[in-house]
Amino acid sequence: MKKTPELLAPAGNLLSAITAFENGADAVYAGLKKFNARERTENFSDEEFIKLINFAKKRNKKVYVVLNTLLKESELRTVVKQLSFLHNLSPDAIIVQDIGLVYIIRKFFPDLTIHASTQMGIHNSAGVVMAKKMGISRVILERQVTFKELNEITKKSPLALEVFIHGALCSSLSGVCLFSSWINGMSGNRGKCMQLCRRKFTALQKDGFFFSTKDLCLIDKIPEFVKMGISSLKIEGRLRKPDHIAKVVSAYRLAIDSPTKIEDAKQILRGTINRQLSEGFTGSKAIDSVILSDKRGISSTFCGKILSEKKGKSIEISAMRRIHIGDKVRAQNLDDESSATFTVTEIIKNGRKVNKVQDGDKCIISTIETIPYNSALYKTGESYKNYAGLIENIPSKPICSLKLKININAFGIKIKFLNISESLVWIKKETFQEAKKHALDSTTVVNEFSITSSDLFRVSEIKVAVSGNLFVPASILKKLRREFWEWTQKQAELNDIFSPEATAEARFEAFYQKTKNTFLCNEKTTYFLNKEAKTLEKEEIICHNILDFDFTANEVILPFFCPEIKLASLKKDIENAYNCGVRKFRVTSLYAVELLKNFSDIEIYSSFPLPVCNSMAVCGLRKLGYDKVQLWVELEACELRNLVSKSQLPTEIYHFGRLPILVTRAKISKNGEIHDSRDARYEIFHDPITELTYLYPEESFASPNIPNTQKFIDLTKTTPDEKKISTFNTAGTWG
Repeated sequence: MKKTPELLAPAGNLLSAITAFENGADAVYAGLKKFNARERTENFSDEEFIKLINFAKKRNKKVYVVLNTLLKESELRTVVKQLSFLHNLSPDAIIVQDIGLVYIIRKFFPDLTIHASTQMGIHNSAGVVMAKKMGISRVILERQVTFKELNEITKKSPLALEVFIHGALCSSLSGVCLFSSWINGMSGNRGKCMQLCRRKFTALQKDGFFFSTKDLCLIDKIPEFVKMGISSLKIEGRLRKPDHIAKVVSAYRLAIDSPTKIEDAKQILRGTINRQLSEGFTGSKAIDSVILSDKRGISSTFCGKILSEKKGKSIEISAMRRIHIGDKVRAQNLDDESSATFTVTEIIKNGRKVNKVQDGDKCIISTIETIPYNSALYKTGESYKNYAGLIENIPSKPICSLKLKININAFGIKIKFLNISESLVWIKKETFQEAKKHALDSTTVVNEFSITSSDLFRVSEIKVAVSGNLFVPASILKKLRREFWEWTQKQAELNDIFSPEATAEARFEAFYQKTKNTFLCNEKTTYFLNKEAKTLEKEEIICHNILDFDFTANEVILPFFCPEIKLASLKKDIENAYNCGVRKFRVTSLYAVELLKNFSDIEIYSSFPLPVCNSMAVCGLRKLGYDKVQLWVELEACELRNLVSKSQLPTEIYHFGRLPILVTRAKISKNGEIHDSRDARYEIFHDPITELTYLYPEESFASPNIPNTQKFIDLTKTTPDEKKISTFNTAGTWG
């Protein structure tokens, strides 16, 4: 019998988290103020996060921390401090995108569990295997994996898998979107996405929302997820309010626990505010229809016609669905698209104040301002049971999770702490007699010492060694337990026992100070060309796409997206390239190194869009067998120089080329040139070989010269004499 999957809910703040737990979530994922992919939401202060951990642990729930953005070299010390804070709280896992952060956690915080964010772009079984080799415990798969592919991946996966089941979708493959960053430096890989894919674009005088996706709803697929053995079912929505979370979580809780009641669960979902719902990227039909190109993707529901304006700040409406006191609504002017948003505070029906009206009822609603007659009413949020009162009673002091090692022999007891200072030891001399009947066993010791009688501590692990056949009266064991925890409490008051003598921060700093670049870069340049391209006079190294190469290439570049069903074919392409003499392979996604593991005399280089943003990422890739790294294209020039000075591998920059700023499996209704309202121009290109659609900006990217780096020039979508050039973020700030 398959294990019931975990129901994982979003938490943009403490109230949302408690709402999720109270409505049936097994776990929540939440972020602190920095380094998470939803920095536009409220997120948690340190004190609020302590409360969240305390609330969850008391109810046997789980908390996963999202640190799922790319990190600059200058931010490494800051993120290590944040990890130190989190380490003391013992969250159930850290959700990570940056390869360098994975390396830092495994080396300096080995007790922390790592989940690979969907932003890591893992989308096949080879990628899951690589995640395991990196020390990752769970993979959150790419959202554009189909059901057929997912079924195959689960059969081969050595790790627990997590998938998204509900919420907003990105049109781009995860971790490769540069759209927001390209336009205004606000990177989706840094949690600052401006959702430019929701904009209206023009193609051949026709407007459309060509990249705006419908929302995801897979409640009908719950039985299939259970059958596959998916470990965690994830709801998107850290920007969502508690009213939305309450209904969505309760609906999926019902569907998971009672598969025969899925229709009842769907009825609950009908009361939520969403864009038009879809099955995302689960199959070819879904992929073809996931884009809603003819409508603006706004999360609201039409709920009433405005019949007349009343004197003062009120309107008469004909309700088209349930409206309740506390609902949030938007009055949309149909003439000029202006709007007013307010909370419903008073409803009058037939001259009497009521709490709610239903479809077909006529009523008067108080507003915050005068609403024009030619307007429609949309619901943007609903009233819900408010759990704010529970927050007041949550302790705000951190509860330290302790791991103990208890040794008992005939002469007394000795207790050491396994996860804090090794010098902190409690010893108590006692004389224990040999047992005639009831000898002390380890289970009894564990049960007794798990009782802390303190709000500061909880015990996560106890290792017990009892030497000999000893009789220890229950009263003596209780006395020893009380004395130990009283002593521990005093130590906590007198000393910071939660900070070991050699802290992780100090160990990181010592390591970081020694990390230096010892490589002298040669001056060779790699030219990435199409197979049919004419030979350039100044080329030094030629690189071809492995799906389109000939024997003239010195290097081949592997695709960054390879569906599960195409892995076998790609392996054959690699063997063919190897047999043709190729010994240099460019890896654009983590999965590819697993396909190269049987070739001992090759060199592996990282290439766009595999992100290398800091020296710890270089350390991580070096450990995996990489020989050279290409630095991330979003980095500013100063950060590039900082990284080069610390890199433990030879470095290369993407010096020139036309970057894809969005890549998707979705069917885009247009091909060729489009432009937006600001007359910024782009090209949509569908590649029949990879079956992916790419969005290219009009300009080519040119980075400055960075000392001690090699150059990578990509001429597959541009020419050396291109006049329209962008320096992207290199001359500014990468937000």
